[in-house]
Amino acid sequence: MLRLRSWIIAALIALPLAVLGSTADSCIRFKKPGGSVPPGMREPSDPAPEPPASDPTDPPPVPPGDTTPGSGPKGPVTPGNLPPKAPTTPPSTGDGPARGKQAVDDTTWETWWELNRIDFFPRRWVAPVTTNDGPRFAGPQHVSAELVEAKLFPVLRKLVDDKQVFVQEAALITMGRTAASESQRAEAREILLKKIGHKNHLIARAAALGLFYVADENSVRPMYLVAKDPKAEDDVRAFLALTLTALKSPMSGELLKDLASSKESAFELAAAAYMALGFNGIENDPTLAEFLDEKSKDKELRVEFRAEAIESFGRIGDFALGQARLRKALSDKDEDVRRSATIALGVLDYRTPAEIQIAAIRAPYEAVVGAPVPPAKEQQISALETLIQTQRQEMSKDVKEVVRALTEAMVKDGDVFVNRMAAVSLGRIAATTGNQDAIKHLESAYKKDQVGMREFCLLALAIAKAPGAHELAAEALTGKNRPPTTRGAACIAFGILGDPKADEMLRNVIDNDAHPYIRGYAALGLGMVGTPSSLKNIQQMLRTTRSPVSRAYAALALALLGTSQGADDIVSIIKTDEVRDGFVASHMVYALGLTKDRRPATFDALLAKAQDDSDMYVQAATVAAIGYLSTGEFYPKRHLMAKGFNYLMNLDLVSNYFYKL
Repeated sequence: MLRLRSWIIAALIALPLAVLGSTADSCIRFKKPGGSVPPGMREPSDPAPEPPASDPTDPPPVPPGDTTPGSGPKGPVTPGNLPPKAPTTPPSTGDGPARGKQAVDDTTWETWWELNRIDFFPRRWVAPVTTNDGPRFAGPQHVSAELVEAKLFPVLRKLVDDKQVFVQEAALITMGRTAASESQRAEAREILLKKIGHKNHLIARAAALGLFYVADENSVRPMYLVAKDPKAEDDVRAFLALTLTALKSPMSGELLKDLASSKESAFELAAAAYMALGFNGIENDPTLAEFLDEKSKDKELRVEFRAEAIESFGRIGDFALGQARLRKALSDKDEDVRRSATIALGVLDYRTPAEIQIAAIRAPYEAVVGAPVPPAKEQQISALETLIQTQRQEMSKDVKEVVRALTEAMVKDGDVFVNRMAAVSLGRIAATTGNQDAIKHLESAYKKDQVGMREFCLLALAIAKAPGAHELAAEALTGKNRPPTTRGAACIAFGILGDPKADEMLRNVIDNDAHPYIRGYAALGLGMVGTPSSLKNIQQMLRTTRSPVSRAYAALALALLGTSQGADDIVSIIKTDEVRDGFVASHMVYALGLTKDRRPATFDALLAKAQDDSDMYVQAATVAAIGYLSTGEFYPKRHLMAKGFNYLMNLDLVSNYFYKL
């Protein structure tokens, strides 16, 4: 079932993304975001923990953390083996003491950030040292087929049949991701197509994810047959539906419509098909918008499917095509539809047609350092630039109506998730269009100082690059009696703004604050800003803190800086086995993978760790990190990561589709 009760959602968000754990007491899972700190994870100077908000008989709440490695119970938690326990009080950075048992709140900014932060991470990496003065690529490239064949595939060929399921899953995805030549893609394709029929659904769905990178037209039929097979596990069928989007072919579009509409489709499969249609787009399917519109209005259809159909207009991204439909959906009586419409309005493309054309013309030249745009192309760009103002004016009425509708949703809708996502969408719109009304309404909502809402407004103002966002973030971080959740949001807001004038405040938090989560968020903020001199502060925290969360976030912050010194620091910790906590260890390899550091000292360190089977969770995380490091993707942005989505409705799918991505 796609829509889960709060107690199931709280457990299911702890499902696989990257690998973690300390020996036998770990699993691959999501860490539930939040802000309270279990006593054992505090720094020596931390204040004493508050009394537990849950009954003594309740299991301890899962601490906040990263959507990548975390620690947890033995084996993966899945819908099939969740224990029938009562809901536990979630970790919280709330204002004031808890008032008895409360429902799990998955609408916090921490949850939103963990699932959407890749949109705001900087594009930095450890660039190779080059000796020639000619053109070079501006971004990281896929490692060479020769290196893949010499170093990676010999290891992966063994691990795709590893006795440990977690390791095998990581190897299957990484084999698809790293294949660099046609012969390697063909080899990976053959292995992965066989594995999608595996009796273990975890292995089968990992193979489906690996196919995303190597599937061809000949792969469509076998994938479709498994997706249609009622004997196959629902999550495997759903994975395959999303993988069909990789081909963006008319054939896959029609197959996805069939999977979405068929009464024989399992619920999760149909929901995934609706999502996949949005990713597949309208380029090869001009009737898609009509299909989604019809389904979104069908009151006989399950509300979750109507919501997915609405949300896919956001995934398509066409402003003219989607804005009127989505504005109307904001008044739907079903909250799931309103939630999806609120998010989808924020991820539409608000650029003018001329701006879109200019970006497409510049793209191939911006991808290469030193490659000038030819004069003929510059003339074309100049001609298009004269159209921008007129086209912006033509769009302004509709943009104004979208801002008005979202403001009303932010202020008046009875659903708190709609309120908060409306704020984020207003920030996104202002960032693209410069709409001052959106900024004004966000500032007004922030001044009301409502618990939970103020953090979203602060982050939205940072996304919008609002003129007053820095000062608001400074007050939120350093103001008197500001609660941890607000201070944490301020650290991330500084990171989104990317202004070095926040460095001193963030460094002060890292060096002197008692709260390990706030220190972790401050480290991330510094990493996002990217001032090279912040390296020593982050390194010092990494080397001295006893908090696993602070250490883990420090490693990720070093990766965001994109320096070889930071990568060296992470490698030195991995090689000395200093890190015994699997949550921290797997963050180390994950962060190292994001550096794109292909120097032999780094690359070989990961390969050696990938063959060390002393801890299967860290081993699997390392294999996944090799996939990150080896490809040209800055960050893995596949499936649900590609667009905002109603994660309250889809947390079970989130836990699956973020899996080792």
